[in-house]
Amino acid sequence: MRATLVGRFFAAEKDATHWRGYGHMGCCSLLAIQRVEAFEPHTRTDLDYSADAGWYEPGGCDEGSVRYLRHVSVSFGGQEAQQAIAEQRVSDSGEQAWAFDDPMRVAVESLKLPPEKKGPLLQKVRSTPSREVFRWMRGKKETLIVVSRPYWLSFFAKGKAVAWVSATIKEAECP
Repeated sequence: MRATLVGRFFAAEKDATHWRGYGHMGCCSLLAIQRVEAFEPHTRTDLDYSADAGWYEPGGCDEGSVRYLRHVSVSFGGQEAQQAIAEQRVSDSGEQAWAFDDPMRVAVESLKLPPEKKGPLLQKVRSTPSREVFRWMRGKKETLIVVSRPYWLSFFAKGKAVAWVSATIKEAECP
């Protein structure tokens, strides 16, 4: 959900040897909410509210040999999350407006192939209004590209439209 809260945040303090805070054994900080000013429930069907960003999407090959090439988590400090925010801003500017309604092109572009290479043939594996999964086979290598409209990206969108972004790209060797 998205909410605007008014209250006080009490962070833990460090004494000579330990952090002293709130909760079990002083482990935590405390947010004392005085009032809720705004509340927006999870009701949009076009947004991906999951936190896994495609991490657990099953591939067809041996899961033991998976190598993650990209994974956009909801921790906003990560490089991949910053890239997704930048992609949203470029889409909002109109420069890549296709990212609002062409998830396959987003998947192909995220592979970052040189221009002289012919675009890959992607197979759509799964599709929902908020997430699409594509597979690209090259010999014995399988690349799974999970493209989604993550809910947290709506905080950075210019309007209501959230761009498709490659949330997870993972590669595996097939037997």
